[in-house]
Amino acid sequence: MGSEDTVQTGMQTTYGSVAPKAQRDILVYAVLAGLTPLIPLPWVDDWAREGIHTRMVRVIAKAHEVSLYDADARALGKETGPGGSLLYSAAKKLAFLPIKKLFRKALFVLVVKDMVEVASHTYHVGYLIDYALGNGWHSAHAPQKLREAVDEVCRRADTSPVRRAFTSVFEESRELLGAAVEAARSWMGSKGEGRGREEGHPEEVEALADRLLRVVNVLPPEHFEDLRADLRRTLGVPTP
Repeated sequence: MGSEDTVQTGMQTTYGSVAPKAQRDILVYAVLAGLTPLIPLPWVDDWAREGIHTRMVRVIAKAHEVSLYDADARALGKETGPGGSLLYSAAKKLAFLPIKKLFRKALFVLVVKDMVEVASHTYHVGYLIDYALGNGWHSAHAPQKLREAVDEVCRRADTSPVRRAFTSVFEESRELLGAAVEAARSWMGSKGEGRGREEGHPEEVEALADRLLRVVNVLPPEHFEDLRADLRRTLGVPTP
């Protein structure tokens, strides 16, 4: 089934017609990116998130059997335009506190807000890159231009459906989230942006991705159809 195919039940389009091919992998990297607000050092959080996005791009390309040069993968993984950092200074200050204190009720709400913002953004970026590579648009558009289009769409989009879904999972998974934070520290430190193996993510991160998968799969497909249509318009691709 190609990227433009639809699956219909009666007159209503199902989520299966708009789900990205690399769906679960994108969610795994969304979780990993969502943990970067807890990195206390200036610039390191942005560097870590950029590396995570680059690795996500490589996995998406592999799912579509697309070969990318390293420079192209890095260009697609690097956020463009103003407001490149989604992280709040408050989150960086909170990151200096012990994990046990972070996950007390008063601070947990603030931490989750930042995590959700970054995770949701990463998911939308991955979703649109998956759609673009699945349609072969990387052949007609330079990687940086393609990423610029993706970022434009993300800035315009109402991402509240995904953010609400992610918030519900993170708030209901406090213990698992805390374990994922601890487990991801060593993963991020050892992986960075290097090519390495794409497997071997912390099992706590994988578990959170599975929980997110269940809630994303029941979101209204219209949200994702709007994203796809906006990317088409931004790139000047004719509607089929």
